[in-house]
Amino acid sequence: MKKTRIWRHIAYMWFLLLFWVSFESGCGKSSDSNEVWSVHIVGVDSLVVESRNLLVDFSKSQAWTIRNIKYMGKEIVGEHGANGTVVSAEPKKELNTTDRWHGTGHGKEDVSSFTVVIDNIPQEFHAGMTFSGNEIKLRKESIMGSLGHTAEITFPKTGDYIIEKHSYLVLDDFKERFYFVYAFMHCNANVLNQWLALLEGGKELEGKAGKQDNSFSLQQDIKAIIFYGEEPGKGVVYEYPEVYKGAGTFKNSIWDREHDNKLYFRPDITVNDFNPGDRFEFVMKVTPFPAQPNDWKEKGRSLTGFEFILP
Repeated sequence: MKKTRIWRHIAYMWFLLLFWVSFESGCGKSSDSNEVWSVHIVGVDSLVVESRNLLVDFSKSQAWTIRNIKYMGKEIVGEHGANGTVVSAEPKKELNTTDRWHGTGHGKEDVSSFTVVIDNIPQEFHAGMTFSGNEIKLRKESIMGSLGHTAEITFPKTGDYIIEKHSYLVLDDFKERFYFVYAFMHCNANVLNQWLALLEGGKELEGKAGKQDNSFSLQQDIKAIIFYGEEPGKGVVYEYPEVYKGAGTFKNSIWDREHDNKLYFRPDITVNDFNPGDRFEFVMKVTPFPAQPNDWKEKGRSLTGFEFILP
């Protein structure tokens, strides 16, 4: 009789152990799986999403914007400046500053929520946790200047690119304070010193970067731009689902700086065309790739054709 009770007790303990392991895996907290992406919460400031070849690091201290993008161990986007969205707007008087920049590393971005969604299930997270899944979405809600902002970054099941969707809500003081917005910024590594832009109507434009002379180039409305570096043997395609209209002569521009070749998109946002409560958004697909000096343009072109369908 005693042996029966002992074996029942042992069987029950094994059941609890198996249940707990199953529960942990179902919550996405196990990285010991064949799932495409893993999410690591590192300390209090960093969240890292990675697949077999692609790693994207986000910084809480910079309003949960991208700090690094690495592909096959090589840096594509670095932390030499602010990535993401930044708004130029008249600062509120109570801030006691003349600095018009709002967002990312410039500060003055009030983040109200940051959510990690794994395979359509929102997850609570804290330092030291690791999740895994086949599709990851990071969603941030914030206010910067005279705009409400939603940044949604999608890591799809293929594991080889990301989609950045940046949405905006016009606030009550928009007409009085707003100057302009950079909808996308990416601090490309200096080694990515060649580029090819795909323009409307099948036209193309080529250029060089990495001169570190603070010059601006490109300054065009584009469908996509391909950066490439011979030394790392890597490139990256930035592509929109359509040719967005850029502002003035700036449009899409490359700022050739000491530590990076920074790509900007400044959309044509006219104050008088918007009223409080109006919304607008822009979407970009970011696809790193390996290539040789003789085939990077062909490979880059082959990765374009992005279309985004609103949910």
